Formats: sequence, C-alpha cells, structure tokens
Amino acid sequence: MKILIITDYYQLTNGVGVYINTLNDLLIKAGHSVLIVVLSAKEVFNQPNLRLIIPTPLSNKYWWFFCQNIIDFKLYKKLHCQINDFKPDLIHLQAIKQATKTILLACRGFKKIQTLHNFSLISPPPVINSRKNNYDLCLGRNRLKCYHRAGLKWRTIFLDYFLFNNLWLSKKMIKYFICPSKKLADLCRQRGLKSVIYLPHFSPFIPKDQINFESNHILFVGRLGRVKGVDYLLSAFKLVLAKNRSLKLVIVGDGPEKTNLIKLAKDLGILNQVNFVGAVDREHLPAYYQNCLAVVIPSVWQEMFGLVALEAMTFAKPVIANNVGGLPELVKDGDNGFLVERFNTQQLADRILLLAGNRQLASELGQNGQQFLRDNFDEQGHLERILEIYNLVING
Repeated sequence: MKILIITDYYQLTNGVGVYINTLNDLLIKAGHSVLIVVLSAKEVFNQPNLRLIIPTPLSNKYWWFFCQNIIDFKLYKKLHCQINDFKPDLIHLQAIKQATKTILLACRGFKKIQTLHNFSLISPPPVINSRKNNYDLCLGRNRLKCYHRAGLKWRTIFLDYFLFNNLWLSKKMIKYFICPSKKLADLCRQRGLKSVIYLPHFSPFIPKDQINFESNHILFVGRLGRVKGVDYLLSAFKLVLAKNRSLKLVIVGDGPEKTNLIKLAKDLGILNQVNFVGAVDREHLPAYYQNCLAVVIPSVWQEMFGLVALEAMTFAKPVIANNVGGLPELVKDGDNGFLVERFNTQQLADRILLLAGNRQLASELGQNGQQFLRDNFDEQGHLERILEIYNLVING
C-alpha cells in the first residue's frame, strides 16, 4: 500500500522523529511505499522518500501563528499538490501542531489517521507548558480558568482559545486516533474522541547480551528544555555527590536550556562531575546506554510515553522516572526501576544512591525491564498491528 506520513516536527534527536523514522523503515522493509512530508522552516537530513515543504515565512510571530492555524493558502497549495501527485491509500498524520487546519483541509478526500504524540489536542498547549501551572493538563470545560491559573498573557489566551481549538475539526476529519499510552487513550475518550486505538511505541535498538553494571555514570537522554526537568536532576545530583563522589552525571542532548543548565551546574559546584555531551547521532547513542548505571527521566510535564525508558530497558538498565503522564505504564516501581514524585529532589537523589550502593539490585531491575520490553513492546508486533489499522481504515 501507499502511505503518506505528514508531520511538522521531525528531528532524529526527539521521540517523534525516532518513531517516524523507525516506522518508515519497518514499512519499507515490509514492501510498502512510503512518503514523508515535513512541514518545517528548518533543514532536515537527506532521505530519499522525504519531502520538505516550508510554510509561509511571516515576520510578526502573532500574525504568523494566526495564519498557520487558520489557513496558510500557499502551504495548502503545495501540500495539496504533493498529496495528489503521490495519491496515497492512506495518510498518517504525526505530531501536527502549527498548521492543523491547513493540513486537514489539504488532505480532504483521502482516508486519514493520526498518532498523538502529546496531550496538546485535548489540553491547551500553552497551559501544559506553563511553569506557573506546574505543567499540568487542563481537561475541564472552562478553559479560561486554566489560562488564568497558568498566568498566560491575553494575546496567548486569544490565539489559543479562539483560534487554535482544532479538536472539533479533528473529530470530523480523522478516522482513528492512535494513542501510545493508556492514559492518553482514556483522556481522549473522556474528551469525546470515540475512535481511539491504544498502540504503544517500541524500542528501535537491538538488545545487547553483555551489559556493563559496574559503571558510575548516571545517564539523561533528551531535549534540554524546561519541561524535561534537568534543573531538578542537577539539584538532586548535588545531594548525591554529598554522599558519593564517585558518580558522574552524563547529559546527552541539546536544546534551548543548555546554557542555563551549564550555569546552574557551575553555581551548584558540580560542573566537574557533570558531562554535557550535546546531541549524539542515533548510531552512537547505544554506547551511552551500554555504559551507564541507570537512566533518569526527570520530566516535570506530562510525558505522553517515554521512548527513552524503552531504550534504557533494551540495554537492561534500571529507570528512575517521575510519576507523570504515561511513564508509570513503563516504569514499574521496584520492579524495573523507580518512580519518584515531581520536584522531589531528595527522593530522586535517594534512588540514585540506592542503585549506586547496590549493583545487584540495579542488575535485577535492569533485567526485569529487558524482559518487560520483550513481552510488551515487540517491533514486529507493532508493525502487524499498525498494518491492521491501515487495512481497517482503507477497507472500512
């Protein structure tokens, strides 16, 4: 079959890009024709079946947001031509945010499904990203109260409340919504989305038999943004070093908060014990998982899934994660890792110290995680299920 994947957020350094790329490889190996259309103003890496469409550049950010979320006619024309040239049997939307209305209208006449990679369709994105609101979801009917609680400016409230509410249009035009976490699936049903399918992601890496459990490295992998909670991890690591100076924190990833985080590590007096590696190519990332004691996911917002947790389990590494979003579905406290409360740096530090002082426990948790991965997140099983959904939509 011919499958068109459309996204406006595609980088191999984040979970969305990793999933799209690995799904693309699986579908092509299975003999299907795939075209990926990326709507982005940034350059993307060279790939034979990838097309880049740049939205209309506008100087004023508010006017740009307005046009992107109403109708960008130039974008509509380019995307419509690309779709009609390819003539897909099915369009699989992935992580569309800034041009939702334009994309949906350009896809008229073709059967569509959408994989949700976050909670933004059911909760206002500005509220989810608000530190004042503790990055919590807003699922009530009175969204204006949510905006007030999140301390948003009136321009943001107007743009989101009156212009960006795409839920009603998505309900009408999308056949099925695929949710990688049970929590997201349940919340979508509560918000009135009836055609919801739970289908978790899978780890793109191949499990290794020889695992290093003697490492003193604590690993973080992810984008360096405020919502990832790396500042809390640094504060917790200072508490760790007060009791165990042999440990080292390795931070893999890049992002807008990198400079601030380096400064914070310096201010905390722990910069010599923290290694900011920067962005790492996917082919080199396994070495970091292989040679760490544990992987920490300190996200303070509602992580929808947590692909890093699966990657850690691939290499039999215990995971210490915040008890938010869909992470509790992956990390079973005391079985394959530990769950800690958000913003609780002492609890996070205690769990790191526990694993550092008990390598046998770290090994057992890691092996349990690897078995949990094999039992529940099989790559071939994911492919078979996604093809079932595709056929259901095409033939339905």
